[in-house]
Amino acid sequence: MHPILIHLKFLPVYSYGALVALGFFVSFLLILKRAKEQGISADFVSDLFLCILITSIVGARLLYVAVNAGYFLQRPLEIVMIHHGGLILYGGVITAVVASYFFITRKGYPFYTIAD
Repeated sequence: MHPILIHLKFLPVYSYGALVALGFFVSFLLILKRAKEQGISADFVSDLFLCILITSIVGARLLYVAVNAGYFLQRPLEIVMIHHGGLILYGGVITAVVASYFFITRKGYPFYTIAD
């Protein structure tokens, strides 16, 4: 696999990031279809996906920063520079699950029904 798919002007498009984004988008479309069959609002699903997207990126970065704390203590401005790399998958998964639990229960839906 090539690490960089294409270069758009000054922005390289990385294979891993493009495939993660594609997977997220396709899963969103499939879940929208299933939600409609189950009688769940498309607005709720869209809001939930936005919540998951944001919290997973933040959680993945926070765990990366925590693991490499020595480096980021010396360079604190680089904490927000996710375009330089540095995301840990399971940090994103953990924060997305926790955030989605609170989001789903606050909206009045049963968590395990939506998670299924």
